Amino acid sequence: GALLSIVGTAMLQCACLFPVILYYVRLKYFNFSTMLKMTKFALPLFPSAVFLITIELSDRWMLKWLDGASSVGLYGAGYKIATLVLIIVNSFNLSWQPYYLKNSNIKDYRSFMSIGTSFLLILLFVCTLLSATYPYIVKLSFLGKYFIDSRFWAGTKIIPIIAFSYFFYGLFVLQMPSIYLKNKQAWVPILWGSGLIINVLSNLYFIPKFSFFGAAFATLLSYLGMSMFIVYKNSLWMPLKYSHKPFVELFMISGFVLFVCFNLSLNLFLFCLLLILYCWRSLFIIKNYFILPK
Repeated sequence: GALLSIVGTAMLQCACLFPVILYYVRLKYFNFSTMLKMTKFALPLFPSAVFLITIELSDRWMLKWLDGASSVGLYGAGYKIATLVLIIVNSFNLSWQPYYLKNSNIKDYRSFMSIGTSFLLILLFVCTLLSATYPYIVKLSFLGKYFIDSRFWAGTKIIPIIAFSYFFYGLFVLQMPSIYLKNKQAWVPILWGSGLIINVLSNLYFIPKFSFFGAAFATLLSYLGMSMFIVYKNSLWMPLKYSHKPFVELFMISGFVLFVCFNLSLNLFLFCLLLILYCWRSLFIIKNYFILPK
């Protein structure tokens, strides 16, 4: 049923876009040399796509192999909610990639760094908010049914770990301009391959010890490793330095909020008050440093 829904969605998208394709496609503009250039550029990116899919799925395979199918179910329940952060990162990337390609001729990269600071602040805020509120989100009910079945609540404890994994993936995406603007596409399989190696080795080590929590930590380590790797390479190719002051301030506030939420049993009133104060201060910080691309 899930596969059929994906096929149906793809067919609907194709039907809607087909008139547009017919209107814009002109065979007389076809250029074989341009196609070869594009193919040459794209070929190194293909293995990275395979590595990305493998990183996203290998934890399920290894969980079933090392810890049983029940762990896969618990893990998947928490993972799906945490992918809210991934949706935000992918949505941002749809605009980010055309922006830096369009502005490839600029002499400095201050706009890249300003946008990066703004986006990292937003991601940190969302990750913290999701990590603090997930115990209440999973217990939401509609027509007598919980948003997440109570049998899977144990798996939702991985939500903060996966959410912050995608924070580092967001940092990785922010560092991608050098790949396209400096023709470093040959490094993409190496970057994603390093993430895959970290993921597989971490899963092998952590899953037997910590069950599905081990798989979550493996995901965090893989994206952390990839982001640190590309940040290091960009220090040589295209240094992108983000504003530290707002990030450090928001990081400290977020850390305090998460520490209180995870270690103190707050009643609903105090929890809501803490959340309101956090949102007020965080949005103030983000507003002061938020810069839209021109």
